[in-house]
Amino acid sequence: MAQRFHLPPPSQQPPAVGDEFEADAERAHYLCRVLRHRTGDTVPCFDGAGQTFDCTMLDANPRRCRLRVTAVADPVPRPAAETHMVLGLLKGAAMDRAVAQCVELGASAITLVSCARSNVRLEPARSDNKRSHWQKIIVGACEQSGQLFVPALRLASSLPAVLEAAEGTQLVLKAGAARLLGDPGDQVTLFVGPEGGWAPDEDAVFERTGVTAVGLGELVLRAETVPAAALSLVNYLRSV
Repeated sequence: MAQRFHLPPPSQQPPAVGDEFEADAERAHYLCRVLRHRTGDTVPCFDGAGQTFDCTMLDANPRRCRLRVTAVADPVPRPAAETHMVLGLLKGAAMDRAVAQCVELGASAITLVSCARSNVRLEPARSDNKRSHWQKIIVGACEQSGQLFVPALRLASSLPAVLEAAEGTQLVLKAGAARLLGDPGDQVTLFVGPEGGWAPDEDAVFERTGVTAVGLGELVLRAETVPAAALSLVNYLRSV
């Protein structure tokens, strides 16, 4: 399967044959230098909302290239099963890897929340830059994995606010808890803590709101590994 390039339409309308797009310097560099597309090449694209389409490269300028839509496929329906990943903030590359792996394994939404034991704080002055950074991680993971729906990214300052908006089956990963054995259903929210796990006050919030604690066995995993392991388990249990 050809790798598809994320090309959201500038308007809210789905792409149509004949539409032209202009990629900015960063995305143009990726198309022309990394993927090595040339003028006249067909570029498989997706809009992040289930629509796939093909474009022709009109001008392979690595600083600002232009493309024209030449074919549009039927839209892909959104999967019935959705998993919302709520991740405690991690520092640096560990957070990037956790986010990317969640996308590659089909997460429908990702919320990053500052926890009591997070070893990094999301300063308001840097939140826009960090959001932009993680959004690029998400898009790159979609392109790499073939995920056609770009997961929504949210930043939260407190756990209670996230719990108020959580839907479906709510599961919190906790060392020593019983393993998840059955299909959790189509709508799942998975809570994964930072390095050091959840603080006692946070555990109390989960207990008070009825969130079910589940474990992944006796081995102690890194905080950046737990999201992928937990999401893989949910995907497996849905399929058996």
